[in-house]
Parts: sequence; C-alpha cells; structure tokens
Amino acid sequence: MEPWDADRELTSEAAVAVIEGQFPELAPVKLVRLPSGWDSDVYRVNEEWAFRFPRRQEVVATQAKETAVLPTIADYLSVSIPRIEKRGRPTEDFPYPFVGYHYLPGVAADRLPSDRPDRSALAADLGRALSELHAIPPERLAKGVVPAAKHGPAEWQKWVTQHAESIRPLLPPDLLAACEPWLVGTASLPERYGGPARLVHNDVCPDHLLVDATSGKLTGLIDFGDLALGDPALDFVGLYCWMGAEFVTETLESYSLPRDDAFQDRLSAMSRLQALDWLRAASLQGVAEVVAKHVRWVRNAFDIA
Repeated sequence: MEPWDADRELTSEAAVAVIEGQFPELAPVKLVRLPSGWDSDVYRVNEEWAFRFPRRQEVVATQAKETAVLPTIADYLSVSIPRIEKRGRPTEDFPYPFVGYHYLPGVAADRLPSDRPDRSALAADLGRALSELHAIPPERLAKGVVPAAKHGPAEWQKWVTQHAESIRPLLPPDLLAACEPWLVGTASLPERYGGPARLVHNDVCPDHLLVDATSGKLTGLIDFGDLALGDPALDFVGLYCWMGAEFVTETLESYSLPRDDAFQDRLSAMSRLQALDWLRAASLQGVAEVVAKHVRWVRNAFDIA
C-alpha cells in the first residue's frame, strides 16, 4: 500500500448519500470532486461547502487535530482558512468521521501561469501570513493536541541516505553531482533548531496556498493536517523548492518575527533533503509530469538553473 492509497471505497454517489443522510438541510446535494491530496477526498457541495473525507484510518487523528485548533488559528490570520462547521460521524456507508466547511474561494498557487500573478505581492502576503501563524502563542491552543515537529536536518538526511539508490536514477547528470554528498550523507548539516517552538503549518506548498485567479494574491491557507510546534524554517521549505531562493528572500522581507543565526542554513539543508525525498515519492506515482516538476524543485533547492 502506497502512502496515498485509500483503505476504503467512496464513490461520488456514496458521498452524496452520506452527506444527505447526515445533513438533510443540504439535500439535494450537487457535488463536484476537487483536486485532493494524499490524505482526504474533497468535494465541493452545492457550490457553498467543501467536505473532506479521510482516505485512511490514520488521517482521522490529524483531522481531529485540525478541528480542535483551526478556530483559534483563524482568529489570528488575515487570510482565510477552513472553519469546520459540520462534523459527520462514521456509519455503515463511510467508516470515518468527516467534516464540512464553507468553500474557500481561490485556486491553488501552482495552477496559475508563472508569468501571470505578481510574485512579489504573493511573497509579501506569505511573509505576513506566516508571521501571523508563527506568532500564535502555543498556550492558546487546545492542550496536548499539536505535537512537536519530528524532523530536522539530521532526520531528513538519514531518510534520504536510506533511499539514495532509488533517487539517483531520477536525477540528470548535472544535478546528480551536486546531490551526491546529500545522498551519501557527507554534506555538512546545521544543528537542529533549539529556539522557541513556533506553531508551523509544516506543509506550506503551492497546492495548499489559495490565490486570487486574477491578481495572484494570497487568499487562503488549507490542509493543516501536519500542524506542529517547532522550527519556523519548516514553513519556508516548500516555497524554496517551488520558487527558489529569490522568492523566499522576498517572502522573508515581510516576515516580522526574529530569526536565529542558523535559520538560513537549516532552511537550505532541509529544502535540499526534502526536495530529494519529494522526488522519490513522485516517482512512485509513475506520472512523468509530476516527476519532472519535482526535478525542477530539486534544481531550485540546489540553486542550479
């Protein structure tokens, strides 16, 4: 079973039946399946709502975490995030709890042409939004719900080294030479973050960023399932891989919280290691376009055009 596989069946017809059965005020349900990640199937319902159905049993815990803390987080952010208002229960037709929230407008950031949005404006929006998120006092969150971040540079290095043989064939020659020290574990790594634990989204990547389809400005953040307390640099890793160092520099210009001296070193190291692991995961999906995208992300992380 691959990490993105579901351990249950859910057709669109079944989703309609489950929603109408538990939320009759929404009947008749008109449903459209939305682009979804590894953890949930997401449907737009009657144009107004979005419903998320866990793809595996393990996702139930992360969904419960989001349900517990998103109301508090929403009070601090100037951009939209899901406000869960409908909570579905397990039934014979669907084995896990599921949730619904008002549909958030916008499109995923990587679905816009690269020459269309104002990237500087998006960077500024992201810097402000991440400042707001990271400034949330952990004591304001439901106690014991948000875990400590598990991974730092050393943990990612170990994982990449373990999978080096499957990563090497995916890299073109010019990239392979630069990546080899990271594949064999001889690259110099910064120490793990030891500063104040910040509330981090922990999966800030373009498909979790909603932007206005015309202006490209940030309108929302979604998918808080990996929410953790730890290194604020974690929330810049996906941006580094997606858009490169210059975009991250622009984002940090609007980031208002203090950064420790090793912030940039950790960000660079974790971006390189994460990009390599994302490339490995992309290859398992067997979609050439996805693999090519993640080769570009490795180039960005290693600053190789």
